[in-house]
Amino acid sequence: MVKINKNVTTKIGRLKDRKVSTKMKAKRMTKTPKLKEDHRLDFTPVRQSENDGFEGESHDCSNISNDNSNEIQSHKESLKRLQETDPEFYKFLEENDKKLLQFNISDDEDEEDTTLHKPDKELEIASDESDFEAEDEDRNLTQSQQKVTLHMLRKWQSDLQTDNTKNTIAHVIQAFHAALLRVSNEQEEISDYKVDGSAIFNAVIQLCVLELSPAIRKFLGLKSTKMAPHKCKKFVKIKTLLQMYFTDLLKILGSVTSSNILTVLLKHLHHMLPLLQSFRQSRKLIVKKLIHLWGTSDDVIRILCFLCILRLTTTNQVSLLDTVLKTMYMTYIVNSKFVSVNTLSSINFMRRSLVEMFSLDVTTSYQHIFLYVRQLAIHLRTALTVHKTENTQTVYNWQFINSLKLFGTVLSAKYDKPEMQPLVYPFVQVCLGTVKLVPTAQYFPLRFQIIQILTDFSKSTRVFIPILPLILEVLTIYDFNKKRNWHLRNRLILHVC
Repeated sequence: MVKINKNVTTKIGRLKDRKVSTKMKAKRMTKTPKLKEDHRLDFTPVRQSENDGFEGESHDCSNISNDNSNEIQSHKESLKRLQETDPEFYKFLEENDKKLLQFNISDDEDEEDTTLHKPDKELEIASDESDFEAEDEDRNLTQSQQKVTLHMLRKWQSDLQTDNTKNTIAHVIQAFHAALLRVSNEQEEISDYKVDGSAIFNAVIQLCVLELSPAIRKFLGLKSTKMAPHKCKKFVKIKTLLQMYFTDLLKILGSVTSSNILTVLLKHLHHMLPLLQSFRQSRKLIVKKLIHLWGTSDDVIRILCFLCILRLTTTNQVSLLDTVLKTMYMTYIVNSKFVSVNTLSSINFMRRSLVEMFSLDVTTSYQHIFLYVRQLAIHLRTALTVHKTENTQTVYNWQFINSLKLFGTVLSAKYDKPEMQPLVYPFVQVCLGTVKLVPTAQYFPLRFQIIQILTDFSKSTRVFIPILPLILEVLTIYDFNKKRNWHLRNRLILHVC
């Protein structure tokens, strides 16, 4: 085997370059332009001068072809001389690169001819109707949707009272789904019906609110609200429809902005809650949505949401009470960050609602209250040990005070229960520590808030708490002989502070 060195590689490169250049020249010289089919040659006689010119051109072409053949012949002779002068290198080329020695001009031309694209004999012809296929599909979809009319709704209303099958119930639920698509603007979903106009939308909502719940109870044979729907024999036939209806009802509660429609839907949901016992996942989602509305909406909607939450939690206390207490407490804390004349009534309502929920099960309530009072104590201890403004602000804020108000009210209402009595001492200690954290005149309003909490708790439970020293300390801390500033003469809102 011959070893490859730099001289061998350079020789191979020169041979390749020479071969390529020779082929390119030969191709340029031998190729002739192709004539079109309709091109006709003119064989008319020409003058002597023109004929002489053509003879010169033919002579030049023959010279070019002769030069090309001479160049090819010289290249072949050089390969023969290479075999005689350097047989080892020639042997190396025969073993490793035979194409370099087999010189043929027509190789590249054959390759180009074989790579030419040949069109198919049968080509598809574009149709003018292809541009309108998408429009036809959209038109077919709209035509397949049946438009809901007032006459159709009146017929359904009469059928719900007389029909013993699920057909009319299915039509009404499908129409309600179409009404939801109109509000939520979901273009991807397709419904069997189409609701156009606010009058039809309100009529569909009114039909579902007034007639759907009695029709479902009649179909299932429910004579009592305490009976679970999944225990009925016909529940399997209507299970999918009810699941879709509760899902749509949840979506429409989040899409509707009108307080009047929201009030009607919440009243309807309150009547439909016994049917929700058989749908665990939808039940949790609806509870979360109701708690959100309970913490952020108007007073009327807050009351309706609380009634729905209370009824749903009472019937499903084992599976829902723990989640409801935690979610409602967090919602109460988030929405009680800022207290003013406008928000005071809603915060008080949320606090009284939470007291009602904590009163459902004392054992579960003890676990939650113990955890939350412990968190307040940890914040207070951090503020007492690390004297920084950030730590003090975690205690001296409206959220901390409203939490103490809530737990004071709950412990006052359920003090007679043995489970709640161990929570009294840590609660009172947190209140006293909060007062003594920064005993300055700047935080006198906060001191009076906590004094009021302790006074109400002591009054309802008959538990002695040393409150008088906290009041008398105000007289010793503040200098009443100090000259007042004019900018402090603004009237204070005492019922908020």
